[in-house]
Amino acid sequence: MSTVEKNEKKSRLSAEETRERLIVVGVQALFEKGLSVGLDAVSLERSVVDAEVPRSSAYAAWSGDEGYTPQEFFQQAVLMRVVEARRDTYDLLMEDITAFMEAPPEGLSRPELLRELIRTSRTKNLQNVFGSRPWQIVFAVRTIMNTGDSPSLLDEELLAWMQTTEETLRNETIETLYKPMAKFFGLRPRPEYGDDAWHLLEVASSSLLEGLSMRFGLPASDYFHGIAHPETSGEDWSILALLYDRLIHTFFEMIPDDEAESG
Repeated sequence: MSTVEKNEKKSRLSAEETRERLIVVGVQALFEKGLSVGLDAVSLERSVVDAEVPRSSAYAAWSGDEGYTPQEFFQQAVLMRVVEARRDTYDLLMEDITAFMEAPPEGLSRPELLRELIRTSRTKNLQNVFGSRPWQIVFAVRTIMNTGDSPSLLDEELLAWMQTTEETLRNETIETLYKPMAKFFGLRPRPEYGDDAWHLLEVASSSLLEGLSMRFGLPASDYFHGIAHPETSGEDWSILALLYDRLIHTFFEMIPDDEAESG
């Protein structure tokens, strides 16, 4: 393809297509370099070259009147895309749980079925979060937010967006994961917690998962597997599955069989 033909092809890109191509390249740069050199790794100028889009179109696509430079707009868009990409691990967990509930092991009681699902799915979930570049970047961003010394990139508007995203993901997890699981296994919130039990479980379990994933690659992970469950024998539990099992029974209780049948 000649230089003229390449330039003509570039010129046909709409502003939306230009932004999308640049975001994809920017996310890849962030995944490859991480935050070791800060968000400077996400360079609009470099992305223009890698994405093969006209420089003038690229800067026009990220211009605005809010006081940000095109580079700052671009970095914010890349960061937001990375934050949203962490949903991939949630989708994988949902697939495992759905498959289990559609074809549960035979011959097990409700408590045994719940225990087996927790034992298998949560261990895999921990591995997926640890191996997720989006999650690791989200952890880094949270650290920056919690220091109270956030750079201009994390302004009030972006911080508010991240908080809204956290709340949306929490509510989605409750409605599409925890409540269907509770119905399937016959669980209900303990009276002392009421409807708060859903949020308490989600916040506690997410914090547990995220905290352990930060230590998964460290010597501490030597203690993550091969743990005995106090109510079973001969089973290989992970620390996440074991503690998650305790969390569920802290905030929820099994509905007695006679009540479940009458309900």
